[in-house]
Amino acid sequence: EQIQADEVEEELRAKERRRFDPEKARLEALKKIPVVDSLGRAYATGKRKTSVARVWVTEGTGNMIVNKKMMVDYFPRLELREEIYRPLQVTGKPLNYDIWCTVKGGGTTGQAGAIKLGVARALQAFDPEYRTKFKSEKLLTRDERQVERKKPG
Repeated sequence: EQIQADEVEEELRAKERRRFDPEKARLEALKKIPVVDSLGRAYATGKRKTSVARVWVTEGTGNMIVNKKMMVDYFPRLELREEIYRPLQVTGKPLNYDIWCTVKGGGTTGQAGAIKLGVARALQAFDPEYRTKFKSEKLLTRDERQVERKKPG
């Protein structure tokens, strides 16, 4: 009888730990939002496949520089440029921010995806309302897919 009471009590404690606390969830979400530094820049990292992008966003006139080149020169394919601009279009103010980023690894598709994620994460620092817009457009979700390794046989 004592064993059953202990099991019930343990089960109640486990349910209490699993209970959703919206305030706690909100505070956890706020920790993920980057901050604007003293120079007016917001920094974020984006990853896709084997590419890693370090992205800085400032308020400006819509310039985008990737690895010290203009984005048009770095990404000649229109589809990739549109993918990178997607977070800016969702904000409704695509020409209000300048973006400077360095990206390493992978091919152009992975690099474009990494930059897109980094831009979306960094833009949250300028207006927390962007977070809900980006979430609904699935712009803050990291695509975890990797190329599967070759296996013998």
